[in-house]
Amino acid sequence: MKKKWFRGNLLCEDGTSKFLKVMKIAGILLLTVFLQISGATFSQNKIISIKVDNVSLPELFKVIQKQSDFDFFFTPETVPAEKRVSLNEKDSDINDVLKVALEDTNLDYKIVDTDIVIFEIDENNPNKGTIQQQKTAVAGTVTDEGGEPLPGVNVFDKADPSKGVITDYDGNFSIELGSANSVLVFSYIGFQTEEIIINEPSNNLNVILKSDFAD
Repeated sequence: MKKKWFRGNLLCEDGTSKFLKVMKIAGILLLTVFLQISGATFSQNKIISIKVDNVSLPELFKVIQKQSDFDFFFTPETVPAEKRVSLNEKDSDINDVLKVALEDTNLDYKIVDTDIVIFEIDENNPNKGTIQQQKTAVAGTVTDEGGEPLPGVNVFDKADPSKGVITDYDGNFSIELGSANSVLVFSYIGFQTEEIIINEPSNNLNVILKSDFAD
């Protein structure tokens, strides 16, 4: 089952093969930096100053995107349009801003590299966002439509984005999900976000991501 996620606009040229090659090279370079510098990679981009008055959460997310390298991922039915936010923060950590913005909601967030995933907290288990069941191990490969492996793809459990990994240089990944019937999300800049329902363990899941840009 696939579900379209909203995220920030990407301004670039048409999706030619040359562009896709550039994106793959960029993904490799980003992955290398991530492995070398670890969690400190994007720390310098987490400090923002923001002043908004009575805006909706989606509007707030757009303002934050303009001031940072982050992209927001959420479904319209998850984020209530009626929730209004007023903020006046100067040189604040993005985590502090989000905690205030999501106060008094059933929403939480997870930062995976430069992606911020907004998700609902499961009322039955607010700490994990999912009912405890037997864990499910999944491994596989992510490629583009031409069969080329994609390094640096974000792979995470939609119900618990803290369970996130990134694909290696050959597009391979391995992840342990909280339960069967979990939704596995694949997110990569320049490509459509893919969601796959996992019903059972697998060690050969092949995922093909489609370009965001029409030929």
